[in-house]
Amino acid sequence: LSLYGASYYRVLTQPCPTPPSDINLNAIYNATAGGFDAKVDSAEYWSGLMRLRARLVRQAKGDVLEAAAGTGRNSEFYDSRRVRRLVLVDRSAGMLGIAREKWEGQQGAAEWGGGRVRFLVGDVAAGGVEDVLREGGEGYDTVVQTNGLCSVEDPVAMLRNLGRLVRRDGRVLLLEHGRSYYEWVNRLMDKTAAQHAASHGCWWNRDVEGIVKESGLEVVKMKRSHLGTHYWVELK
Repeated sequence: LSLYGASYYRVLTQPCPTPPSDINLNAIYNATAGGFDAKVDSAEYWSGLMRLRARLVRQAKGDVLEAAAGTGRNSEFYDSRRVRRLVLVDRSAGMLGIAREKWEGQQGAAEWGGGRVRFLVGDVAAGGVEDVLREGGEGYDTVVQTNGLCSVEDPVAMLRNLGRLVRRDGRVLLLEHGRSYYEWVNRLMDKTAAQHAASHGCWWNRDVEGIVKESGLEVVKMKRSHLGTHYWVELK
């Protein structure tokens, strides 16, 4: 509440700078990759998002794909006893490079052995990448994505591709953020959305529930928190 209150006051009392009309989200992530973790660590800790990441990712099992893996903020939560193979993909080479360095520096990385973890640069929201991601297999038992729908031009296409990449008896696990239950929060996000995207590469006012519905995937579970702006979603 303090965060939203402070943000609302700032928006009402200060003019928002006009962002460029054409925002290249991927270029923003490549440019900010080096300082990304330091910028979001505190907010994710105090909001409880890191605990949610841990709970979500520990459900992953079998052959696992993490889409929009970013700097690998979920890497430490994967259970090597439950996960047979892990593929982390992101369209930002800069972000994924940080994820690889972080993984190789983790003490527990040795538990995984050679060849069980791969890092691929690719855009899951774009067509024509499925064969590369499947690597000749029949899809993944678990697909994980956290805060990825805000950072692509076509989030519906992203979800539909994730649905094609998961096996019929598998699960797509999402932790996302977007529109609130409350219109005063939505007005705050709408007014500052373009500025936020230009600064952080993230459209934070997207209708996650609407995107999920439009994707055509079956909702197994959906929970919302933080005034409805954080979404826990399990799909098949």
